[in-house]
Amino acid sequence: RRWWWVGAAVIVAGSGIGWWTYQQRIEAQQQKQELREAQQRAQAREQAAALAYAKELQAATGLCTGGDYASAWGNFDELSARAPTASSKAAAQTAQADCGMVWLRDVAVRDGQTFSAITQKIVPVLGREVAVAQGARLGDLHAHLGWAEYLRWRDGQRTTPAVHYQRAIDVDPQNPYANAMWAHNSVLRRDAPADVVASRFEAALASGRETPFVRW
Repeated sequence: RRWWWVGAAVIVAGSGIGWWTYQQRIEAQQQKQELREAQQRAQAREQAAALAYAKELQAATGLCTGGDYASAWGNFDELSARAPTASSKAAAQTAQADCGMVWLRDVAVRDGQTFSAITQKIVPVLGREVAVAQGARLGDLHAHLGWAEYLRWRDGQRTTPAVHYQRAIDVDPQNPYANAMWAHNSVLRRDAPADVVASRFEAALASGRETPFVRW
């Protein structure tokens, strides 16, 4: 009985420890909840930014499809520079290379302009894509690098488009662009017999790809 106060003290201390433990657990749960909410907000911001970026990329692609190549090109450069992720940067660069190939096929110059000024913008982008492309796409890129050389030849420069066309055919033997472009260039340069030219056009048609362009 004389030691009753010791037991009371132990009970009080135990109650205090239990309350402190409970409070700690509540605070830990609150911190976890706040962390989850912060992560959710960050994820929502990232998703919104990705969606906005995708729309801008789509708009730039639309400019290219509509024939406003110069404006599209500037937008692609800007989008590539501020891409939020590696995958979005790769998407912008791929879209820019696609636009560059279309631009080369549809290129037109006015008084005082040159083909070379345009190819100087496009060739580095296609060259960058060559490093990561495979199969038919790699063939397409090499073919358009050859077409860029042909355009420079029209400006009076000494160029060798055939080197690029051969590289395209090495990876994609029936590549429609490489075969049709090479055949076309050979007619203008008179550097291949008629049967060789015909065989290249036939190979381009046999690919089943880009038939309107090959016919043109």
